[in-house]
Amino acid sequence: MGKNSLPNCLTVLVIDDDPRCRASIAKTLQDQGCEIVEASDGFQGISVLSRRGRELDFLVVDTEMPGVHGWEVIRFASRVAPRLRVLRLGRLDDLVPAVEYRGFQGLPVLEKPFSPSELRTQVRIKPGFRRRQRHVAAALEGYS
Repeated sequence: MGKNSLPNCLTVLVIDDDPRCRASIAKTLQDQGCEIVEASDGFQGISVLSRRGRELDFLVVDTEMPGVHGWEVIRFASRVAPRLRVLRLGRLDDLVPAVEYRGFQGLPVLEKPFSPSELRTQVRIKPGFRRRQRHVAAALEGYS
């Protein structure tokens, strides 16, 4: 498999407290054939990672969220799913909240606002990527 090619489908966990941004990311990636799991905050994201971490191929996470921030989600993900690819949403010059997160500063970052093509490039999905027959949008239930 080439550097920019993907398997026929990726399962992507999208974590962002901004519902419009999260929906935009989900739609862009679903349109490319990805299976999407959404979480509206870091707590929900860690819950998904606890249950489904090994099933996930990619994590897209906002680093600046109230409560459990994205840096902590990334740290948790690195323990439960060490091979999980990560794209952080934030600023290139984001300051990490504590020394234990410094190792994650080098992860790929996508600055908001961004276009669908910028997102596809970061996730290495090119226009015309073979669309999966079945799309799944797995929203968390029971969380308020």
